[in-house]
Amino acid sequence: MDIYHFLNKTFFDSCSKIDKSWRKRKRSIDTKLIVLFLIKIISGKNNHGYYYIINEIWAECIREKIPLPQHKPVSASSMCEARMKLPDDAIKTINKNIVSVWEDNTHPETWKGHRLFAIDGSKLNIPRGLLENGYKTPKNTSRHYPYAMMSCLYDVLNSIIYDVDFVNHNNERACVEKHLQCLDSNAIVIFDRGYFSYYLLYQVMQNNLNAVFRVQEGNRNKAIRDFSDSNSDDLIVSYTPSEAVKSDLRKRKLLSEFPCLTLRLIKHTDRNGEYILATTLVEQGYYEAEAFHDLYHHRWNIEELYKLSKSILCIEDFHSQSEKGVRQEIQAHILLLNLARISENDINHRGNDSDCIDSRENKQKLNFKNCLFLVVKHLSLLMQGIKKHLKSFYCALSEGLAGMTQRVWEALSTKIYASQNPMELF
Repeated sequence: MDIYHFLNKTFFDSCSKIDKSWRKRKRSIDTKLIVLFLIKIISGKNNHGYYYIINEIWAECIREKIPLPQHKPVSASSMCEARMKLPDDAIKTINKNIVSVWEDNTHPETWKGHRLFAIDGSKLNIPRGLLENGYKTPKNTSRHYPYAMMSCLYDVLNSIIYDVDFVNHNNERACVEKHLQCLDSNAIVIFDRGYFSYYLLYQVMQNNLNAVFRVQEGNRNKAIRDFSDSNSDDLIVSYTPSEAVKSDLRKRKLLSEFPCLTLRLIKHTDRNGEYILATTLVEQGYYEAEAFHDLYHHRWNIEELYKLSKSILCIEDFHSQSEKGVRQEIQAHILLLNLARISENDINHRGNDSDCIDSRENKQKLNFKNCLFLVVKHLSLLMQGIKKHLKSFYCALSEGLAGMTQRVWEALSTKIYASQNPMELF
C-alpha cells in the first residue's frame, strides 16, 4: 500500500497549499471536497445534478465512517460558488504532483532506456456558451455546438497523462512547445502525420529530446523526396528547410537562423503500403531500423485514450456552461484516468502479495474499465487522511477485482455448458 500512502499524502499536501490561496476563512467546502465532487460528477450520468452527487458523497462518507465538514450535505449553490473560486490551475497542479510522486516511487517502463511519449490532439464538442470565449463552430456546417481542441502528452508505455492543453483552435503543432517543456531530457516523443516540420524538429533538439515522426505523404523537402525516390531503406541526412519555410518562420518571428539538422529516414511497409519515419535516433547499430515499426505503433495507445475518454467517460457531456468550468471538468477527467491507471498497474503488479484475495484471483489481470468503475466507487476512501481508509481502498479494489473475475468465470462456464450437445452429457 506504499503507493497509496504517497498518493494520499501528495493529494492532501497539494490541496492544503491550494486552500491557502483561495479560502479566506474556514469554510465547509475545501479543495479536497471540490475535487471529489468534480470527479464524481464527470464520471456519472449527465442527468445527475449537483444535489444528487453531493448527497451521494455524504451517503458514502457516512457509510464508511469518514469525517465530513458538517452533518447535512452542503447546498448545490454553495458547491457551484466554491468551484468557481478554485484557482484555474488547481487540479492541474494536483495531477502534476501525483504523477511526480508516482514516478519517484515506481519503476516506469522504458524502451531501450528511454521514456516513451506521444503527442496528439482531438476535437471536442463544447457548450454553446463558449462562443463568447472565442471558440467557433466548424466552417461550412450547420452544427450547433462549437468545438475546442484537447492536445495531450501521454506516456504510452505506462498509460499516464502528463499534460493537457485545451485551446480554441485546431493547430496541433502550436500546442507541442508547452508539452515538450514537461519532459526530462532523452525522452522519445512519437508524432503522427501532420506534425513533422523543421521548426518542430528544431524544438525537439533544443530541448535535448528525441522524436519519431511519420512523414506526411507528398512532403516537398528535397532530402525527403530524394530518399523516397531512392532504393535506400535507412539513411542519415542533413535536413534544412526550403526557402519558403525559412521565409514563413522569419515572418512569424520564430527563427532567424536555420542550422542544418541531422535526421534519420527509415522506410517501412505495412498492409496500406510504404511510409517514411523520420527520427533523431541516428545510432543505427543500437536503434535497429526494424524496431521502428513497433515503436511507432505504440502511438496507437493515445488514440485508445481518446476513444476511452469519449465513449466510456463521455468527456463531451459537460455540466458547466463556462470556460473555467469546462477546463475544470477536463482536468478532473485527467486526474481520474491517472488515478485509475496507477491503481490498475499497482494491482496487476502485486503478484501474490495481497492479503485481501487469494493467489488465484490475484493473478487475474484487472480490466481498466472495471478499475475505473471501482476507483470512482471507492474514491472517497483514498481521499481521506486516515490510514485504515487507505487499506480499505486497496482491499476494495482487490475484492472488486475478485468479484468481477468470479462473475466472468461463471458467465463463461454457463456459456460453455449451454453450447454443448445435450446428448454428450449422457
